[in-house]
Amino acid sequence: MNQHWYAVYTKTNCERKVINQLNKKKITSFCAVNNTTIDSRSTRRQQRFALLPCIVFVHITAQQLATINKIKEVASVLFWMGEPAIINTLEIEYLEHFTKNYQNLLVERVEVAHNSLPSINTNQQVDIVGNIVAVAQQQIKLILPSLGFAILANTALNSIDENFLINTKSIQV
Repeated sequence: MNQHWYAVYTKTNCERKVINQLNKKKITSFCAVNNTTIDSRSTRRQQRFALLPCIVFVHITAQQLATINKIKEVASVLFWMGEPAIINTLEIEYLEHFTKNYQNLLVERVEVAHNSLPSINTNQQVDIVGNIVAVAQQQIKLILPSLGFAILANTALNSIDENFLINTKSIQV
């Protein structure tokens, strides 16, 4: 049997519980986590939360979907056109890389394009003050077409993983 990635909706704030249950069942899973830096008056701290709230990805066979639905904290499996939606493996790999390497991510909705490959776009944000033009930061955008999401990260100019960009551009045909 072939294993595929599926998206599972969880009850609110139950992503970690579902991941723990799946680990006990020896099922590979992934929850995209956003690491955010929060500045308060005197301290700076890191906070972690689900980037795509109530969504956990599982790598299973179609026959194992019934097992997933038996987990109390699972609300349902994501469906597309009346069938459980199969998520492109590249989208999961890119999402894992993105969440490990970038912080303070933002999520945008985009049109679902189920048979399209994920893509990466970059652009520079320019500040103009008087006669001075300065590149303030660079924005990198990961488009996940089968999920209908784009993930954005604003980074310092030299912090973008060029090898990741080269590898993703060579895949896009």
